[in-house]
Amino acid sequence: MNEKDRENLYKLFRDQADVLGSSRLTVVALQSFVASVKALRCSREEIMPLFKELADAIKNSQPHIVPLIHLIEEFEDEIEPFTEEGLEAIRAGAIRILETKIAKIEESKRRVVQQGLRQVESGDLILVHAVSTVVLKILVRAHEELGRRFEVIVLEQDFNKTRQLLQALDRVSIPHEVIPEYTLSHAIRRATKLFLGATAVTPDGHVVTPAGTANIVSLCHVEQIPVYLFVSTLKFSHKPSEAQQIHRKEEHRSREGLCYDLTTYSHCLVPIALIDHVITEDGEAKHSLPF
Repeated sequence: MNEKDRENLYKLFRDQADVLGSSRLTVVALQSFVASVKALRCSREEIMPLFKELADAIKNSQPHIVPLIHLIEEFEDEIEPFTEEGLEAIRAGAIRILETKIAKIEESKRRVVQQGLRQVESGDLILVHAVSTVVLKILVRAHEELGRRFEVIVLEQDFNKTRQLLQALDRVSIPHEVIPEYTLSHAIRRATKLFLGATAVTPDGHVVTPAGTANIVSLCHVEQIPVYLFVSTLKFSHKPSEAQQIHRKEEHRSREGLCYDLTTYSHCLVPIALIDHVITEDGEAKHSLPF
């Protein structure tokens, strides 16, 4: 895989994470890996190096997709005993292992959602910022299955992200309003909770979240609005925040005779100290965080 192919892969990851969230992206990536293994035409000598090449590319994604990296590392360990097998045995083993990884993250997500349902109460006005399949499932199931009566404030940002949120809320008729994220100060005192997902939790005490989240969390902290982070332990990274390879983009802009360079970052780093409740598949994580 050449450098251009890697950059295209990482851009695809970022674009898909914006629309799907990192957990769903992990599932889609693993499903694509399975489909690729089934379609692969190569010799027995080529297949293991090809697996390694793809695994190395995934482990160096910008930013790191931590649950996907953990599961790919497990795949590498579990496929190793097949090294001396024939091509079809390696292929069958790879597919079987990858399917168990898909089941693992799906089960982890299901359990986080189950724990998250306990955090929704009738009368809540919940702030939601970015696409998180776990957060959306919590809201939908709390509304449909538990009959909780609550409202949502959607903080408008990138259109594709906001559209995903609104479509999900509209489908099940959850009452909601939309405000620009930069006007949150006018509505925040009506809110009762902020619900977040994340890409990673780092051992040096940071949460990797979609761009713009840090400002919202900071304002909630100042106004004493409880912040809830719903995150699978598969997202607990072994690497510190500075090693998460958050994508930096520099863009030259020209408008009305003014030229300047704009620097943006794909994700925020939020101090875990600003998060009031970290909810994992095992419940509230008070003593099991990776730091």
